[in-house]
Amino acid sequence: MRALQIVEAMVADGRVVRVSSSRRKTKAFIFRTAASARHFAVEVNDVVSRGYAQQVKLVFERQPSGSAIDWSKANDIEGVATIDRQFKNSAYTLKGASLEYGKQMALLVASEQAVVQLIDWYASAAGQGATSAALLNHHQKVQPEPMSLPVQSATNLILYGPPGTGKTYETAAAAVRLCIGEAQAAPLLAEERRADLMATYRMLADAGRIDFVTFHQSYSYEDFVEGLRPTTDSAELPGEALALAAEQEAAAGVAQVAGGFRLRSEDGVFKRICKRARLDRGDRHDDRRLDRDRPIFKMALGRRGIEENRIAEGLSKSLIHLGWGGDIDWSDERFDDFEEIRREWREHKDGTAGGKDPNIEMTFSFRSQMQIGDYVVLSDGRDSVRAFGRVTGEYYFDAGATYHPHRRKVEWLWQDEEGADRDLFYKNMFRRQSVYRLAPQIIDWDALESIVFGADLLQPAVTARPYVLVIDEINRANISKVFGELITLLEPDKRLGQINELRVKLPYSDEPPFGVPPNLHIVGTMNTADRSIALLDTALRRRFEFRELMPNPELLRPVDGIDLAALLATINARIEYLYDREHQIGHAYFIHCRSRGDIDDVMRNRVIPLLAEYFYEDWSKVAAVLGDAAGGDGDRQGGFLDRKKLVAPKGLDSDEDGIPRFRWRVRDRFDYAGLIQG
Repeated sequence: MRALQIVEAMVADGRVVRVSSSRRKTKAFIFRTAASARHFAVEVNDVVSRGYAQQVKLVFERQPSGSAIDWSKANDIEGVATIDRQFKNSAYTLKGASLEYGKQMALLVASEQAVVQLIDWYASAAGQGATSAALLNHHQKVQPEPMSLPVQSATNLILYGPPGTGKTYETAAAAVRLCIGEAQAAPLLAEERRADLMATYRMLADAGRIDFVTFHQSYSYEDFVEGLRPTTDSAELPGEALALAAEQEAAAGVAQVAGGFRLRSEDGVFKRICKRARLDRGDRHDDRRLDRDRPIFKMALGRRGIEENRIAEGLSKSLIHLGWGGDIDWSDERFDDFEEIRREWREHKDGTAGGKDPNIEMTFSFRSQMQIGDYVVLSDGRDSVRAFGRVTGEYYFDAGATYHPHRRKVEWLWQDEEGADRDLFYKNMFRRQSVYRLAPQIIDWDALESIVFGADLLQPAVTARPYVLVIDEINRANISKVFGELITLLEPDKRLGQINELRVKLPYSDEPPFGVPPNLHIVGTMNTADRSIALLDTALRRRFEFRELMPNPELLRPVDGIDLAALLATINARIEYLYDREHQIGHAYFIHCRSRGDIDDVMRNRVIPLLAEYFYEDWSKVAAVLGDAAGGDGDRQGGFLDRKKLVAPKGLDSDEDGIPRFRWRVRDRFDYAGLIQG
């Protein structure tokens, strides 16, 4: 196990990438070098009993990428010795890794230092005949290469500025550009095509390519990534299914609480879009992906070593068969219903049978629950699988069968006589029932696909389409609380498939370590009037590009004789003088004004209340911004505000603090001349 720890440390350093599932516990663990993408395996066994003394066995590609390495040079490393043997292990059948029987070069390693030296040598070793100097030169020059998409592909962008500067529109434009590309998006960015741009944005959102979320003060990690949510789903199941549900829930980490409620782990918006992005294969059809919404049924066709002929028939003839259910033909559509199966069995076979009778329960599972397109895993005992397939036919009754007349057609996607470990993709031991549905919450689909298709499908495909998560008001939430440990995973070079790839174990779900795919872009908005950018979480600042959006008066045109550009520029100049530049008024407030009445509505219902909020109800400063401030302490009628001096109440005449007090009132009609000309 120490050798494995050493290699895992090299993974953390970015020199090696793990290929095998992190949940694999025994036998061979597959890795590949980051620089040259050459595969190798670390064997974890009881080395003493196998006659290897204190040495550890590593298995390499004999000819990586067609290059015939001079393996005699590996013996020059102190503590390393080659083995003239080939080894069989289901883990070595990983397609593309060239570690299958007959393609291996195995070596024994006697020290920790030798493990590191050997792997570094293997990563950079040239073909036969290369000199030691050439090998060293190659090692010094080699640069890490990404395995999938380039590091620069992931965009982390925050658009920030005062309110009304068009941040919402710009996020939509940025999201569309990232999803469909600059060339296709360019025509949609014209002002007259705004409706088309938003229609494209909504189409991408409906397709799951864009997600939108608004942060707020109460937003949490449990909302964003994953958290426990109460459920009563199991309580609604029929009595005979409760036991199975309880087992599945226990395996999936569902906590039991009082009152019939249960706590189940649910994915948040970030985790959901990460999954969609990682599993996307682009427009190209890829048969190497499984439908993760489909159920998987465990199926046993016979006892290993005793009923091998029954297992062989199923594998060779692409079928599955069930011995329970007697000689009754269950083809009639009325047997879609569980109660009809139970009634039929009790009437013709056993009048005392309950719902847990295997002839009833398994018949229902095999005949009714299982649907065309669902998956079947052929068990080989409680801890191994022998085949995996897709159901292609409806139930049929084979009256001429000498055994197991209840049958269905399947397409076997993978078979292996030696089998594969069950715990690679499913942590619960298989139950003895001939057929039942596996608990969906604890299926490791990534590991299962690696077993079935024999390829490294854990990384996003090069052809994967871009996805965008839009986070509005990103600065209103507690960033450390919302992102937690995932803040580091947002960095482009730490995304899945990149040279410094990182994955973390999430706290609530019992799933494989989680990583962020490189084809997921994050676009956030920040209203600087809500919270200064200077107060933003430093960790977020380091991982995002910031683009400022300030008011642009040039976008405004005169309306009914009112120069909106001059009006906005004057207001903002005064706000910046009295407060700061981050609390200006954006051009979007006036962009849709088509009449003086529209302008009046914006000033009365949006601008003036916002100014009052900015200056904490200090109406003298609001008046100064609007051009209604005046010297003296008398009454005054302004263009937007009227002020009337307040008289001290009787008995407070001696209160001579020298500060006049006014009552302020927003006028019924506005006069813009003083504001624009002032």
